[in-house]
Amino acid sequence: MSLKDLFGRDKGQKDTAPTSFMKEVFATFGDFQNEECYALKWRKLAKQTDEYITSPLPDSRLEREWKKIEKNSPIPLPEDYKELFYVFGGSTIENRRDISFLSCIRFWTWEDITFFEDQPIEEFWEECPKMLPWGDELGDRFYAYGEGPQGLGVYCCEFGAGSYWEEMDKLADSFTLLFTDKETQKWVRENI
Repeated sequence: MSLKDLFGRDKGQKDTAPTSFMKEVFATFGDFQNEECYALKWRKLAKQTDEYITSPLPDSRLEREWKKIEKNSPIPLPEDYKELFYVFGGSTIENRRDISFLSCIRFWTWEDITFFEDQPIEEFWEECPKMLPWGDELGDRFYAYGEGPQGLGVYCCEFGAGSYWEEMDKLADSFTLLFTDKETQKWVRENI
């Protein structure tokens, strides 16, 4: 499989060699070769359909979206999140394998972030001023990064929680640990 296949680039768009972090992410998800793992299949479908949920952003829009997120984020964003966003931004990883962790992850664009839970993001930031919600599981939970109740890290919380701050669960200290560390992934599978 070529880098073009891995990253879903259209003809004429630049290919970016994956970092060791992204190679580990792809390894975690079995390079999305198992039919129960959908990210790359969905990236290919995006070229044939206009469905919002399956459409990764083209490179030209990825850069603009990242700049919006980075400019408006209440906290500095880590390089590992940027790498994930540049591969999966605007699309979804769905992992239905028996050993799956974080079975579905949708990586939000700035527009998704600003209409967090169908309300302006400012309401979330009033309670969690140093956190950036960055995705959801297409269900009851969303993911955020920043200074949460247990320090800096990646968190999850249920939509509509009485108090986001009090209901957040810390998943990992970093995106790198969450997506590459087997012990962290085991803990997430067993506890979240």
